Amino acid sequence: MLGIDASPEMIDVARRNASKAGVDVNFQLALGEAIPFAKGTFDLVVSQLAVHHLPDDLKPSAFGEMYRVLKPGGRCLIVDFEPPKSVPGRLVARMVLGSVMMQINVADYRTLLENAGFNKVETGRTRHRLLSFVRGQVTKA
Repeated sequence: MLGIDASPEMIDVARRNASKAGVDVNFQLALGEAIPFAKGTFDLVVSQLAVHHLPDDLKPSAFGEMYRVLKPGGRCLIVDFEPPKSVPGRLVARMVLGSVMMQINVADYRTLLENAGFNKVETGRTRHRLLSFVRGQVTKA
């Protein structure tokens, strides 16, 4: 298993968490828009609470890179923050998280996945009220 992040501090946090969990993961510093692995390297790409940190102009490159490094039949799963739908929930979330976080819409990632070449793209909610997902599959040969 391999994990990447653009932040050395987050790599340190991930290493500590993996160690506590007894999971053998190799972590390295890398950018999502320039994943340093060959085409068709992985069966699965998972992004958790990261895509919203990318500037909008880099998101298409990052989704293209996720597609590029997946093998045929490979899958991509992206989980990210989704602001509450109710007015009271949005008001509380805005006070706690700030207005920038309220602009995130995981459903927008669907188009980015499709534009990168992914098929069987689906979106949905997770068990956590503030998290949603988008997933897709590589069906290229």
